[in-house]
Amino acid sequence: MNMKNHYNLEKLNPIDKHKLIEHYKESKASISGAVFIWGDCFGKPGDTIYCLQNLTWINENELLFKFKWSNIHVYNPMGIYVNEMMIAINICDRIIWDDYFFDVKLAYDFDQPNQELKTKIIKGEHNPRINIKEPCLKLVTW
Repeated sequence: MNMKNHYNLEKLNPIDKHKLIEHYKESKASISGAVFIWGDCFGKPGDTIYCLQNLTWINENELLFKFKWSNIHVYNPMGIYVNEMMIAINICDRIIWDDYFFDVKLAYDFDQPNQELKTKIIKGEHNPRINIKEPCLKLVTW
């Protein structure tokens, strides 16, 4: 596979949401890299590296990405893509990003029928730079 295609969701097939855990446990999925929430990240892309420690379903609709200094809760994820370079979720209803290193907690709420994304800073300071055309979550290794 061409390296560019590793990051191009149009060139990948989505997987069943429950297969994500299997891919993670078998180390088929990327476990460290930059995190993007609708294109938003902390610092310059690639400056802050997150190492995935655990990936688990809290319930049928809530997926938890647990990193050393951060937790990301993804609600109602749809369109999940995995390869050795990336984990991506195309659409979800809500993301709560609690980053202990930067002391910031953010909520991203996506209204699918109206295609509107609202962000809320729950704790700390951050100026979200979102792009609604980006996947709701990407964990990317270079």
